[in-house]
Amino acid sequence: MFKKQYVKINVIAAMFSALAIAFATSGCDTPAAKNNTGESESTSEKVEVSTDNTNESSTENTTEEDDNRVLYQSYLNNTLRVEGSYFLEKYQEMIDLYGELQAYYYDVDEDGEKELLINEPSYGFDIFDVKDGSVYLLTCGDGTSAFCSVYEGNGHTYISHSDFSHMGRQYQDLARYDAEGRIVEQMSIYAEYFDAEEDVYNENSDFTYNGKPITMQEYEAYMDTYKFVDPDVMEKAVFDMPAPTAKAKTDYNIYEEYYTIVDQADPLKWDGFQLIDLDEDGTLELFATCTNENRPDPGMQPYMIVCYNDQGVVMNDDLGDGVASAGGYRGTLYYLPGTGKLLDSAIQAPLGLPSDTIYEMKDGSINYTQYGGFDVTEYPDDDDYNSWDPMEHGEWNWMNEPVSEDEYKQKFLEATENTSGIAMSEIDYMDKESILKKLKELM
Repeated sequence: MFKKQYVKINVIAAMFSALAIAFATSGCDTPAAKNNTGESESTSEKVEVSTDNTNESSTENTTEEDDNRVLYQSYLNNTLRVEGSYFLEKYQEMIDLYGELQAYYYDVDEDGEKELLINEPSYGFDIFDVKDGSVYLLTCGDGTSAFCSVYEGNGHTYISHSDFSHMGRQYQDLARYDAEGRIVEQMSIYAEYFDAEEDVYNENSDFTYNGKPITMQEYEAYMDTYKFVDPDVMEKAVFDMPAPTAKAKTDYNIYEEYYTIVDQADPLKWDGFQLIDLDEDGTLELFATCTNENRPDPGMQPYMIVCYNDQGVVMNDDLGDGVASAGGYRGTLYYLPGTGKLLDSAIQAPLGLPSDTIYEMKDGSINYTQYGGFDVTEYPDDDDYNSWDPMEHGEWNWMNEPVSEDEYKQKFLEATENTSGIAMSEIDYMDKESILKKLKELM
């Protein structure tokens, strides 16, 4: 099996799996658009060289790669604009969050010249190339559903956009580029197992290569053909990493409050913690959970999201998911990155009817805003449920109003905004000691 990196939303029941796939594989990972001649043309803007660029030098008697390296170094030194932004304008927030960024040089398009790769911890590489003397963004990661990395196989180098972290699937899109930034070869290698009781594929899972069905053995053979290029073997770019910017006083107060909450937390109630920018406003929320099996209902995992407003922190501690020991709830709670929203995707016993509830963070509080599901409207006369399909005897509803299945899907997409959610249970939580250390660094 292949190692996971992140996790994902299992969109409401199997009937929406195709919908989830379509959205999970979209975004910045399509680096070049096709023109009407069938060739790919770059959609990235050209570089604008700042007039205060002190790193410009004569290109006489130098190789083309030397010239490119001067441009890359100028960008890293924050004296050159690429696509309208200096290096720190694009990456300062990430430096503040993670402390530093790593950059590398590697030949990703087999032209004999190394390109600049900047590693974003959550998205993978931003890959920059030079064309006609200008630096441009060749391609980049697009969240956990399109993590950008480099692979090699069959004697070639490929840029990968992959998802080995979400429940129910493993996606690998590979693209080989030429020196002009055009895609000359593409492959998609997918495994889907949304209905598997355990989050692993087997002989009965769905495997495809470029959209065509293949066997599990063929899938594994394709995956073994292409090998991940570890950044440790790449040439590391040398540049002065700027210091994190000073944080505003409000940030200090917020993280001090988080520190107190964690420090005083009952370990039998909250034993896992993480910091996540739920709405991507630049300030982190505190996520907490309990993995202790002695919790009141071992089938249900509780969560707390500590947010904030002008008056201070707000502890939203009535969230949870799993399989209820009493009642008919069986569901998964996801957070939807960048939206400030949560999705509770559930199946209600005894009939197994799907339902969705969307929560949204506003002024520090997390409350449900929209909901929908499937309701049965008629039952068999003889109480014989063995051959009776409830999904054929009811209707979809959204906010208590009947809708068609297509209307339901559309309203679901509008309400969630981001179908590439991350399961709360699959977050890489820290222990108490580790999160206190992290908070201390942010204070």
